[in-house]
Amino acid sequence: MNSSSSEQQINQPEIDGLDALWEITQGRPEIHVAVLDGPVNPGHPDLQGMQYDYIHRSSDRPARSSHGTFVTSLIAAGHQGNVKGIAPGCRYLFHDLYHETAGGGLYPCGQADIARGVLNALHHGAHLINISGGERMAAGGEVMPCLADALSQCEAQGVLVIAATGNDGSNVLHAPACYPTVLAVGSLDKKGLPSAFSNWHEAASSHGITITGEQALGACVDGDGFSTCTMSGTSFSTAYVSGIAALIASWQQQYGMSDMLSIRQLLLDCATPSLASDHPERARVLAGKLDLEQVIDTCRSGFPAQAGTPESGTALAAVISSNHLNDKAFAMNQDTFSDPNASPASSGQDGGPAHTTEPSHAIPASAPDDVSVTQAGACAAQSDDAPGSNIPCNHEAIRNNANSPAPASQNHMHYSGVRAAASGAVKPASVYNPFVNQGNIPTFENCQLVLAIGQPSYNFGIEANQDVFKAALSEWHSHLPEVMKTMFPDSPYSELSMAGFLLWHDSSGNATNLYYSSQLIWILSMNATPVYSITPGMVPFSDSIYFELAAFLAENVGLDVAKYKQLSRAVSHRADGTNNNAERLFSEIKTTYEDSLKNKNNVMRMSLPGYISGETRLLNGNAIQSVSPVAYGMNNWTLEALIDAYSHGRQSSDNFRKQLESLLNRLYINTVNRGQSPEERALNYAIYNIISVADVVNEAAENNLQFTSYQVKPSKIQRQHSEMRDVELTFFDPGNTTLASTTYAITVDVSAITPIIVGQIEQWHAPVSVTSV
Repeated sequence: MNSSSSEQQINQPEIDGLDALWEITQGRPEIHVAVLDGPVNPGHPDLQGMQYDYIHRSSDRPARSSHGTFVTSLIAAGHQGNVKGIAPGCRYLFHDLYHETAGGGLYPCGQADIARGVLNALHHGAHLINISGGERMAAGGEVMPCLADALSQCEAQGVLVIAATGNDGSNVLHAPACYPTVLAVGSLDKKGLPSAFSNWHEAASSHGITITGEQALGACVDGDGFSTCTMSGTSFSTAYVSGIAALIASWQQQYGMSDMLSIRQLLLDCATPSLASDHPERARVLAGKLDLEQVIDTCRSGFPAQAGTPESGTALAAVISSNHLNDKAFAMNQDTFSDPNASPASSGQDGGPAHTTEPSHAIPASAPDDVSVTQAGACAAQSDDAPGSNIPCNHEAIRNNANSPAPASQNHMHYSGVRAAASGAVKPASVYNPFVNQGNIPTFENCQLVLAIGQPSYNFGIEANQDVFKAALSEWHSHLPEVMKTMFPDSPYSELSMAGFLLWHDSSGNATNLYYSSQLIWILSMNATPVYSITPGMVPFSDSIYFELAAFLAENVGLDVAKYKQLSRAVSHRADGTNNNAERLFSEIKTTYEDSLKNKNNVMRMSLPGYISGETRLLNGNAIQSVSPVAYGMNNWTLEALIDAYSHGRQSSDNFRKQLESLLNRLYINTVNRGQSPEERALNYAIYNIISVADVVNEAAENNLQFTSYQVKPSKIQRQHSEMRDVELTFFDPGNTTLASTTYAITVDVSAITPIIVGQIEQWHAPVSVTSV
């Protein structure tokens, strides 16, 4: 990994042109830089005066490891101390990717952890994301779909992502630096030659640059004390480039400009080859060495004040108006990264294997519509774990890529009478063609099949409907016993209160408010992002589905549905609610609810099988695809329930339960997707039907294995009128990476609305290569 020493050096980076840029700007607080790395200790003397927000902490205790603090100081340190940061005037957003070990080290993280950090930074308004780390991939591997989706969202929203190429000194793929929209950064030594440890790969040659990364001076944490030290690595080259990009963005701000993606193109266009084209190590400098002086000259000729004319500069406009990478990058994108279902080959990072992360914690998507709909929202939204890498992300004034073409997977369908047809050609294994019309139900032919996994939430659609629920829920709340009012807020935005309102029963056992359920827009959310609306009104057994959705909502917020029914009947029987049975039930319900708030790992998930039947517009004006569900395929579960099921009838230690929880969390988080292609539907069925493959999970947990990657392939065994896929789940031992990895293959038939597992589970072992980042 990165080497360090305690020797003192000059207190600013040796980058030609940096002093000239500092004379123009040292950063503006309007520019938000997200740093995704290890924990940061803002108490370090060199970070005093820094403007920051901690958007995700891995621990409440002060950081005892140095990597996150060191990287942050290279970008954000003020100029009054021992370290001079590149852009001390900007505002910083910290998201801990990595957890600290008891000894002050860092656990590694994987691509899904990075994806969650990127999405969290986007949510908090980052303009630029610094990722001084990543994950080395096997030859032929591809970026995991959830990370690719997060990076695509950054591109669509005009957020610049800058990532390190890694420190293996090899020609290897390194995620996310290899992704074509990311500005990849490698390291140079003091002579301007490629550092021996700096990775390179043809996938990053057209969208990567190099800059000094050896003997960087930064802020260190020494146990409970603070110091400065020197370190070397692509992590620190990346921090320098992020700081320079933040300064140019601040310079733009002075002239009312804001285009982070044009800054990426500017830095690439101003890179100069430091080696001859025929030099054997030419590929190691990527597109070239960053030439900051040329960057400044280009900007001076473009900004009006610098050019001395009232017109906006033509030179800068030519360089800084494009939101696209060069043609080579796009060719590579189409050739290498176009398949969203390609499986990754995950491995460890920064000296360790991929590490289990905590689950995403659901944020009520039903709160007033401040959450916008994103394409495929697919990756877990909060997490922590991983050593040696960080990411800054932020968006504020640069969310205006309205002209960007929508992904091909987002073909919305509209109702036309009682038939809805999918736009464009859809593969037979992905469409719904009913053999018979099930009564007075609209027929949807050639509609996209869906099997998605997420959390339930709701939306009101229009303000008038929102007001209806405000009045109805307020009336219900006013008749509650005083003790229950302390638990259930008088607000339609509270998922707990909405569930309590919908599931209220009178003394005879009738659900008096359940019919309101059909007036809500039910949502399947992924990482607090609405992805699908659920429209049971057009399918059989819609009443049962509405009840299930209300029950799923209750269980998602920790409300015991069975006991709540008893409580509401008891309270309805005694208008004042004062009887011993009601008091006992309420106490038990409240305890269960409070326990669920404490146990954030016990996330509830639901499966949504069905077919796309149109689109629904939310209260904030955004539209999402609608899914007509099938009742028999809807299920919900929690981690604790799964673990109890696995442990039934067997001795299980606390360590086994923790290992099982860790394994299941990583399995769910790393496989998040929209569930439309045959591959995604097969994967999701294998995941949510995990009880059927309990032996796989139990064996992996008993052997301390961790989930590392998956692949979904057309099955070698096919039967007539069916579409079969093999889902391969690969596990490895993080404690001994020399051991062979274990792969389990599950065959799934995806030709029906709800897939089904076919045949026996296959198992084999293969060599594994988990290297440091």
